[in-house]
Amino acid sequence: MSSHPGSTLKEAVELAEYCRDLGYMPEQVQDFYPTPSTLSTCMYYTGVDPRTMKPVYVPKSPHEKAMQRALIQYRNPELYDLVSEALHKAGRTDLIGFGPKCLIRPRKFADQKKNEREKNSSQKKNPFGMYTERNEVRMRIAIVTGASSGMGREFVLQIGALYKNLDEIWVIARRKGNLERVAEQSRLPLRIFDGDLLKKPVYKAFCEALCEDTPDIRMLVNAAGFGRSGSVEEINMQRRRIQTDMVGLNCQALTRMTLLCLPYMHPGSRIVNLASAAAFCPQPYFAVYAATKSYVLSFSRSLREELKTRGIIVTAVCPGPVDTPFFDVSGKPQNFLKELTMAQPGPVVHQALKDSRKRKELSIYGLPMKLTYAGTKLLPHKLLLRIQNL
Repeated sequence: MSSHPGSTLKEAVELAEYCRDLGYMPEQVQDFYPTPSTLSTCMYYTGVDPRTMKPVYVPKSPHEKAMQRALIQYRNPELYDLVSEALHKAGRTDLIGFGPKCLIRPRKFADQKKNEREKNSSQKKNPFGMYTERNEVRMRIAIVTGASSGMGREFVLQIGALYKNLDEIWVIARRKGNLERVAEQSRLPLRIFDGDLLKKPVYKAFCEALCEDTPDIRMLVNAAGFGRSGSVEEINMQRRRIQTDMVGLNCQALTRMTLLCLPYMHPGSRIVNLASAAAFCPQPYFAVYAATKSYVLSFSRSLREELKTRGIIVTAVCPGPVDTPFFDVSGKPQNFLKELTMAQPGPVVHQALKDSRKRKELSIYGLPMKLTYAGTKLLPHKLLLRIQNL
C-alpha cells in the first residue's frame, strides 16, 4: 500500500529500498483508502494523530500518490519518469546509477532500453505471447575477476577503450580501494564486487546481481589467481594452506565463475581464461602453480569444444613472465630465462583481446613464448626439466 498517512517521499523511497533488498516487486500497488473506524482514516481526514494530537503528513495530491506508487514498482520501465522525479525531489539521486543498490539507470541508458522495447513490440510474438530471448532488452556487460591490479586491471582498461557498445564492466577483487581507482580510469562504468573468491559472500552478491539484472554477458575474463615459487615442502612450512588456496582460486573459483556466467551468455560471447606458459610442462619449484595453469588450459580447450554449438568462444591466454604485482607474492623469478623474457601487461592483454576476436584457442604473446610452446611439443619433458634447472 502506498500514500499511507505519515508517508512522505522519504518513507516511500525507504519502502522501495526494502522491496529492492527483498528482491521483490509487486505487480499491483494500492493507494491508501480510508475505511471507517480506523486511526489511519482519522489521520487522513484531520491531519492529526489522535493519540498524540500532533500533525501528521497526509499525501493527497494525485501526482504525489502516483510517485509513491511508482517507487514501489520502480522496475517497471513505464514508470521511469515518475520514479526519477520522486528520487530527485527526495534528494536521493544516489539511487540513480549503475551500482547494485541503485533503483534505476541514468536517463540515456533507460531511453535506449525503451527504444529497443518499442522495436521489439512490433515483432512477432511466440504462441505464448512472449518474445524470444534474443529480443529481450538486456544490459550488455563484461566481467573481470582479479581486476584490482596486474593483468585483470589491464583487461578492464582495455575493454573499456575497445568495446564501446558495453553498458558496464563488473569487476571482482578483494581490494575495494584499488577497484575504485580503476573505476576512475575506466572509460566504462564499473560495478564493484569487493570480496575474496575463496569465500562465499562475494558469490552471493554476484548471483543476486545476475538474477536481478539478467544481463547479456558479452565477455568473461577470469584473471584472478596467484602463485608461489619454491619447493612444495618449503612453501608448506611457510604457510600450510597457501598451496590449497592456490588450487582453490586458480581452478575452483575460475570454474565456479564460468558456470555462474554461462546461462547469461549468448552467441558471440567470449570467455578469456588466464592460463600461463607454465601450463606447457611441469615446473619444479613452481609445481602447484604450473599444475593449476595446466588445469586452466585443459578446461578451456574442452569447454571451447562443448560451447561451439552455442557460438561462445573460449580463449586460453598463456603468457610468459609479466611485470605485474604477481611476483610480489610469488617471489622474483629464480630462472634467468624468465627474467630475460619478462613482458609488460599492456601488450599481452592487447594480444589476448585481439586473439579472442579472431576466435583463437590460444593467445601466446611474444616469439620466446611461442618457441617455448613449440619446444614443449617436440622435446621430452626430462630434457625440458633439465633446461629449467640451469
